[in-house]
Amino acid sequence: MDETWAHHFDPETKQQSMQWKHASSPPVVKFLKTASAGKVMASVFWDNESVLMVDYLEHGKTVTGVYYA
Repeated sequence: MDETWAHHFDPETKQQSMQWKHASSPPVVKFLKTASAGKVMASVFWDNESVLMVDYLEHGKTVTGVYYA
């Protein structure tokens, strides 16, 4: 078993940011927005052949003896 931090980033796609507007309308002004980024702890369990399980610790939780059990 090993633990690692996994970083994630979920930017807005071009499809998500599209808007309908009239041809004579002024262009849409978008404000600079900080994208949501974060990290989670992943516990990876394996044997000599392959990965058995990957468990992601919930936000705000701590690793205890009960978690390992």
